Amino acid sequence: TEIGLLSQLSLVDFYWNSLTGSIPPKISNLTNLQELDLYNNQFSSSIPSEISKLRNLYLLDLEENQLSGSIPFSFCLKNSYMWITVDCDEVQCYCCKPKCTQYSM
Repeated sequence: TEIGLLSQLSLVDFYWNSLTGSIPPKISNLTNLQELDLYNNQFSSSIPSEISKLRNLYLLDLEENQLSGSIPFSFCLKNSYMWITVDCDEVQCYCCKPKCTQYSM
């Protein structure tokens, strides 16, 4: 996964692209990333735990995929005032308010 080599990226917007597979763990190398929008693709498997290393992230949209797992609460504490959108029936989001599309705590 070569996306991890693009460490200066601040925005990744791959919505509506029919991308498949898993979210690459090397996405955590994008230390300047502020927005990660993967809405409406076909990503599957669990959300990589490495995503918690994205300390500058303020928008995370994983809705309309086939993801599983959870967004750890420790991630939410590091990234306060972050907009998180996930599919509540597939992904546990400890910091999302009801409907999983609200600001984190």
